[in-house]
Amino acid sequence: MQRNKSPEPRPRAEPIPILIPIPPCAGASSEPEQQDRREGPLRARCAPGAEQQVRTPAGAGQGDPGTSPGSLSKGRHRTGSGAIPPAQPRAGAAVQAQPFSSHLFLMFLASKSLISVLRPYQILRREAPQRSRTMAGKKVLIVYAHQEPKSFNGSLLKIAVEELTKQGCSVTVSDLYAMQFEPRATRNDIVGPLHNSEEFNYGVETWEAYKRGGLSKDLVEEQKKVQEADLLIFQFPLFWFSMPAILKGWMDRVLVQGFAYDLSNSYNGGLLQDKLSLFSFTTGGTKEKYASRGDVRYLLWPMQHGIMHFCGVKVLEPHICYAPEYVSEEKRKEMLTAWTQRLKTLWKEEPINCTPEWYFK
Repeated sequence: MQRNKSPEPRPRAEPIPILIPIPPCAGASSEPEQQDRREGPLRARCAPGAEQQVRTPAGAGQGDPGTSPGSLSKGRHRTGSGAIPPAQPRAGAAVQAQPFSSHLFLMFLASKSLISVLRPYQILRREAPQRSRTMAGKKVLIVYAHQEPKSFNGSLLKIAVEELTKQGCSVTVSDLYAMQFEPRATRNDIVGPLHNSEEFNYGVETWEAYKRGGLSKDLVEEQKKVQEADLLIFQFPLFWFSMPAILKGWMDRVLVQGFAYDLSNSYNGGLLQDKLSLFSFTTGGTKEKYASRGDVRYLLWPMQHGIMHFCGVKVLEPHICYAPEYVSEEKRKEMLTAWTQRLKTLWKEEPINCTPEWYFK
């Protein structure tokens, strides 16, 4: 019996060069990042001033994994084996892709999803030019500790909310007195059975409760605000060379072990890294009086270094309004104007060098 001849393979269509304008990307620094020779996902946010190249890798469509979503460490694009170093295209220019089969292009048109084209290919990224720090899209938490909204501290709070909102920030205020925030650290902060009912240890119990999701609702809400914030501003009057008790209670109850710090990872390795903090406060005494009795920076050591820096938070220069209660109306207006002006350029500031030398030099 004669066997049927296998059909001859159809001639393969010549690939079509496609000119693909790639949307700009942001979230990258101005310095080129080194390509790694491992797989990785595309992780970029859109903003003006950058573009991506899509280049067909050797063996694409023949089992080569190329680049797949979900396998890129943050801030770095990693390519498959045999990756070539990224080219540096002119800014704003469309990028020509290597030829690829027409069915992939049809897939792109059908889904209108760039990722369906990018997945089988190596991704080469041109870094966006370094832009000045902007508050647009940033999240700010202001923890406010003053009883009177019409106070000078209240005016500083109002200015901060208005100015940061105007710049595109999402601003959240924890008004501790208005919230009637509980400053006392008690057993009520733990929901459910205690880890050790025989002997109560607040630090241990809150640590264990945090790990199992057993902290009280008010603490969970404040921790969520902290976790989402890029910048923490603490606005308060100086009481006895320190923060008011209600604000200290917020620090004690919210910044618990496991959430804000770990004894094996503190200071620069703290759990709240990549956040900024700023202490803005008023005093009852003049700047001259504080200078005659020692530097006001001494007072900031336990607050800035002992709490914020310990938790990994970077610290900006404090904003101090000396004795607003005892100066002229004109001087108070100058203080408010200075605060407004500082907020306009706040993201251009560099954190202080939070070492003993800064406080005690």
